Amino acid sequence: MPQTPPKPPSTPFATISPPAPPRRPPCFRSPLSLLFVLLLPLVLLPCSAMHPDAPPPPAFPPAPPAPQILLLDHMNLNHRLGDHQSVLSFYVRTLALSLDSRKAPNIDAGEGTLWVNAGATQLHLSGGRPEPQVLDGRVTFLYKSVPALSRLQSRAVRNEVSYTSYPPGLASPVAPSRSLGGGGGAQPCMVLRCPYGNEVVARVGEADPRGSQPDTDPSMECNGISEVELFVPDASSLPGIARFYNAAFAANCSVADGPGTALSPPGPRVRVAFGPTQHVTFRPGPQRNQGYADGDGPHVSLYVGGLAEVWGNVQAIDPGLVYVNPRFKRQALTLADAEEQCMFRVLNIVDPLSPGKVLFRLEHEIRSPTNKDGTKYKSYPLGHAPP
Repeated sequence: MPQTPPKPPSTPFATISPPAPPRRPPCFRSPLSLLFVLLLPLVLLPCSAMHPDAPPPPAFPPAPPAPQILLLDHMNLNHRLGDHQSVLSFYVRTLALSLDSRKAPNIDAGEGTLWVNAGATQLHLSGGRPEPQVLDGRVTFLYKSVPALSRLQSRAVRNEVSYTSYPPGLASPVAPSRSLGGGGGAQPCMVLRCPYGNEVVARVGEADPRGSQPDTDPSMECNGISEVELFVPDASSLPGIARFYNAAFAANCSVADGPGTALSPPGPRVRVAFGPTQHVTFRPGPQRNQGYADGDGPHVSLYVGGLAEVWGNVQAIDPGLVYVNPRFKRQALTLADAEEQCMFRVLNIVDPLSPGKVLFRLEHEIRSPTNKDGTKYKSYPLGHAPP
């Protein structure tokens, strides 16, 4: 009897079918369709690619400029009402700043604001109510050379201006000196005091190459404001101040302990970049003012790229930060106002993490370098408005 052949042993593994060959996309299934795909980009090329003389295709609108501080334009300090002669003696005859002709008629009138210019910057010297301001801090001006500082010293002696020089006399070998807790290098400097007690630091430095204010002669020895130093009551406010400038203006800020120098003690400070060549520095220091009446405090004027963006940033921190100074005609309470006036104001510095507490009071006049229609704003001193 024939035997049945034994069954092959079962495998413990499932049989895996080989993968099916990949199917080509429909467009590659014939030589003609492949040729069509290869030639399609050439058909779709813009005319300007095949005809160099043709106008380029319209570009997409550029992204709005990032908020940034372009320039510290001026600082406002109040002189004693009607005392133009003290202003002229200190700022024009001693510091050798130029009197802006737009405000010169106020001298004959015996009242009103005077503007003094140096490089791309100004001081606005308004009449007090009636007393002058004494800034809790210092303003630093740059001069062209050490001989220029020596001539400044001679003018200070002649005009009986109080001053201190480092090193004494400015004629001895230059000793290491750092002004305002941030400027570095071995260089001489001076601290001069106006008749009201405001302190001005003078040191050697380059002018801002981007432009200058009206009535500034290239032969002027003063190159403009490089730094404003402001004294805060205590160091605990410094991190919040840095956060404010970063949030509102996207400004570069550094928070660090500064070394002790001839001009400032060691300790923490915040340096805020106001454009490529200027800074505003905050550090603990003596408080001579117990507060200012509304509209009477010192203020800084700065140009920014992207006025609407800065407005939005300020609103995001606290809508109540927008301020109207009753002393000035131009007033902005809305974004439309700000764009029409090319400016708005902020009075109080607050920590964005805790905006209910005022850390420091400093009026900011925040300006646009362009008008609403995109043309250059009349008072913008630099060579051209940013794109």
